[in-house]
Amino acid sequence: MSQHSHIHEHEHHHTRSNGSEPRLIFSILLNLIISVVEIIGGVFSGSISLLSDALHNVSDTFSLLASFVGMRLAKRENNESMTFGYKRAEVLIALLNSSILLVTSLYLFKEAFVRLLNPVVIHGRLMMIVALISLVANVLSVVLLKGDAEHSLNIRSAYLHLIMDALSSVAVVFGAILVIMFQVYWIDGVFSMLISAYVLFGGYSILWEAIGILMHNVPKSVDLSRIQADISAIKGVQDIHHVHVWSLTEKDIHLEGHINVGEELTMCDVNELLCAIEKLLREKHGIIHTTIQVEHALCKNTGLIDIK
Repeated sequence: MSQHSHIHEHEHHHTRSNGSEPRLIFSILLNLIISVVEIIGGVFSGSISLLSDALHNVSDTFSLLASFVGMRLAKRENNESMTFGYKRAEVLIALLNSSILLVTSLYLFKEAFVRLLNPVVIHGRLMMIVALISLVANVLSVVLLKGDAEHSLNIRSAYLHLIMDALSSVAVVFGAILVIMFQVYWIDGVFSMLISAYVLFGGYSILWEAIGILMHNVPKSVDLSRIQADISAIKGVQDIHHVHVWSLTEKDIHLEGHINVGEELTMCDVNELLCAIEKLLREKHGIIHTTIQVEHALCKNTGLIDIK
């Protein structure tokens, strides 16, 4: 006996997305204005750390804009040519954002090292005023997107950009104070290098997570051995094998697999069994899309993972 069953709950998160869009648009405009202000301020003050912060803000603007596009694409309905819909767009945007963050950080690190070896006179007061304006704007953007970042890898990649910029602005302000008080112009390069190193570390974590989703890695929250034990403990299930678990997005986890059952089970028994498995996976393991193939001594290899 073989039966294929696909069970899932139709959960949509459009309400949160709709609420995110005005905040995202406001953050885009805010960062665009601050980028222009910091570039002008960095040129006239002679501060490489201020220009570094400005470049981060430019990348933030593109990051937020890309996140907005990804959010809009993810809301498009499934169709015959895109049966999974466009949800992966947000993961692709997160990959793009984190890649830009890494490249930008490496470039700024190099420029800061050059400035450290060849310090120049810096207009400390102008540097501090512009950095303070940027700090206020970045903190405001961080507050606006904090809640949305907890539910979307796409938004979290942009949110990370903003946090890094807020910390960057704090460093620039502190550097400006030292420049004003002690004329230690070389400190500008040091702070720029520290900012770049910190951004590099943060961008790597988002990049790796996005790559994991695109490569269909088993999500960190999923324990396959525990799933095997829990499903095998359900009355009527002899074993579960040929299991695949992946994420369409960071929250949208899918599982497919085969189970062996006794040939004496009726169709009604099988339906009850599938409902029990679906409920177990959803409530205990956070898996909301489940595809189970029901068999009786059909597969020769009944290992948990189908190794070919």
